[in-house]
Amino acid sequence: PFTLQEWWWAAKDGYLNTMVGEYVRDGGLADGVSTATSITPMEWMWAAKDGYLATMMSENFQNGGMTGVLDNDNVLPMTPQEWMWAVKDGYFPTMMAHYLRNGGL
Repeated sequence: PFTLQEWWWAAKDGYLNTMVGEYVRDGGLADGVSTATSITPMEWMWAAKDGYLATMMSENFQNGGMTGVLDNDNVLPMTPQEWMWAVKDGYFPTMMAHYLRNGGL
């Protein structure tokens, strides 16, 4: 993350827009070694709505994005057949809610 002095220099020297872009995209200057994924505006809205905004902000400031999902082997992507079963058996809205909240089951 950037320090207050770096924000001041960016505003003073005219590259604040570039710095904000780097911060929003990478949580700071990208060093090429981060395993964190950047957080989309939609994910920020979900975090605020679902009550985990503080955790998301902490992850973003510490790591430049979310790292928890990358380290969690318990989250598995849903298969196309599982999506078809959800539509066929009538639990698609529940499955979609789990997918949007957790990225899997």
